Amino acid sequence: MYHSHWGLSASPFQTGADADFFFSSNTHREALARLHYLVENHRRLGLLLGDAGSGKSLTLKYLRQELLRQKLTVAQLRLTGLGLREFLWSLNAELGVNPSTQEGAFPLWRRLQDRILEARIVETPIVILLDDVDAAGTDGLLNESGREVLAHIVRLAQADTAPQPLVTFVLSCGVGHLSQLGQRLLDLAELRIDLRPWSVEDVRGYVTTSLSRAGREEPAFDDDAIVALQELAQGSPRRVSQLADLSLLAGAGKQLGQVDRPTVESVYGELNVSPSSTAADLVMRTA
Repeated sequence: MYHSHWGLSASPFQTGADADFFFSSNTHREALARLHYLVENHRRLGLLLGDAGSGKSLTLKYLRQELLRQKLTVAQLRLTGLGLREFLWSLNAELGVNPSTQEGAFPLWRRLQDRILEARIVETPIVILLDDVDAAGTDGLLNESGREVLAHIVRLAQADTAPQPLVTFVLSCGVGHLSQLGQRLLDLAELRIDLRPWSVEDVRGYVTTSLSRAGREEPAFDDDAIVALQELAQGSPRRVSQLADLSLLAGAGKQLGQVDRPTVESVYGELNVSPSSTAADLVMRTA
């Protein structure tokens, strides 16, 4: 809708977890370095923590790409809504075991144990990335079903009893939900990695990089607008992306040469006008 006004070949700001749109901010670059340390040193388990929208899922997807380029065996699952059997079946499938759709939890568990034993025998490292562990469970809540999943993660992490295990687990969790994971799992964690909110410089770098990727080299936001994006989004990457995208739309509607702070503030006000506002409402209001 606003591409022609800003000279864009594509939408610059993406809010989904697409690794191709990963932006290496200071906090995400540091997180990746520590995650690679965890894997390269064969640590048993690490925790990636952050608020909703901080980029946990995107960081794990980008890490997976990097590890696959290193020819490592990598399994990645999002645990939201997964009960025990779904978790065991999906993890087997990710590790190339090809389980039957009819198998129950116990044979699936034995298959995973055998797969880990095989990795130890042939000395082939495995990295298991588990996203949204605080939402495990059949209804997307960490209830009894979810706690059963977490108990089996603990058992899997302890299955390789060598001092330097060849299976490394990385679990992502909302920073406020850490205590829900249980003490047994927390005791296994050898590294905690926190994703901090973006600074103004992070936001400026993200906006500049995203616009350049979409075909625009000239600034589309003035300096005060960049500061407003960071302040109003409270440094949340997801909210920065949403606010920047709608601000471009509003700026195109006003035929601006650059998005300014009043435009960003106006869009932010529309976003917060009502809990029942729909995406279509917001587009109409900012156009």
